[in-house]
Amino acid sequence: MIPIDKALRAAGIAALLLVPACDDDDNGSGPAVTLQVTGSFTGEGGEVLVTDGGVGVTGAVVTLNGTAATGGTDGEYTATLGAPVAPGGELTLEVTDGGAMVLGTATVPATPALTGPAQDAVFAATQGIEVTWTSATDPDRWVVEASDGTVERFDVADGAARAFTIPGGALAADTWEIRVIAHEDGVVSGDLEAGSAMEVSAAVASSPTVFVVEPVRVQTLAFTGAGGSIAITQGGVAVDGATVEVNGQAAVQPAPGENYQVTLAAPVAAGGLIALELDFGVVHVEGTATVPEAPVVTAPADGALIPWIEDIDVAWTSTADASAGWVAAVYDPGYLFYVSTTNPAARTLVIPGGFVNPGGPYQVTVHAVNAGELTGPVSLTSTMNVRSENVVKPSITVTP
Repeated sequence: MIPIDKALRAAGIAALLLVPACDDDDNGSGPAVTLQVTGSFTGEGGEVLVTDGGVGVTGAVVTLNGTAATGGTDGEYTATLGAPVAPGGELTLEVTDGGAMVLGTATVPATPALTGPAQDAVFAATQGIEVTWTSATDPDRWVVEASDGTVERFDVADGAARAFTIPGGALAADTWEIRVIAHEDGVVSGDLEAGSAMEVSAAVASSPTVFVVEPVRVQTLAFTGAGGSIAITQGGVAVDGATVEVNGQAAVQPAPGENYQVTLAAPVAAGGLIALELDFGVVHVEGTATVPEAPVVTAPADGALIPWIEDIDVAWTSTADASAGWVAAVYDPGYLFYVSTTNPAARTLVIPGGFVNPGGPYQVTVHAVNAGELTGPVSLTSTMNVRSENVVKPSITVTP
């Protein structure tokens, strides 16, 4: 039998320990007898705690729909109905002790049916978990529970609600069972002490299990329509042995701790789609991004001599904006300097004077960067970026 104090706490009922003005004894046989009665039930029965001045009443007569409750040690009674009461039916509680009588009635709520999340769904610990359900009636309130051995409770006061999102960060990385419970308050009357209450609950019949994991960080690095590199980490540690595919082609991890590499046999042209899938353990991540149009650099002119102290004005044309912005760079095999903007509509960038070392020749490159989308238990710092760069690269020299 579930201890009555735990059962009542799970039902959200606090049994108050009150000291009355009278000197009732533990069986309520003193003058001016009053009782504190708290009951937590389902349609099949439940638990009742009977106290008198904070002391458990051991000799009370307790019935639920005419069925006698058993027990009584420390005032804790258990009522088990021979025939469960269906949703919409009524439970009637009667408690007598000496000259005191308490009556309670409550309606059995409809049993909810959970519609989300799906069985074996996977969430990052930072992600909210949307819980949805259906019900034929509106109870007084709902409780959403998640249990990994320890129960986390979330109260939903609106009986008309059919959804609740467990906040990101509320559940640690583990396997969790999700439940939704309808709660209906009853009415108690008679020789009562304050704190008396009666409620009836109905829990979902099927409770899905979900996985909460440490967020996975996924980053596509220098990724173009021809392929590139994919970094996968979890908790700051490289993920080894994952199954990674790009457009159906396997990406290879050269050695433990390294990024996954792929060179597409069929490069994707501008406007085409890059599709990423990766799996390890219970984790499944998908990502998509569109290959951007390659820009055409119009400034600086090829062969330009630019004094070290002067700005380098970089300009380009493109018929399409880059959703994640642009990067302008000057480089030779041993040197790289770049500036960037997140403005998709930008067509110019300025490399400040004095920042590029005198020398050259340097090639001028502009990268268009499109941001894709990732789904799955990924971190907020994950990226699915794909870039394209100008084919014709002007060459410049920076003079002292």
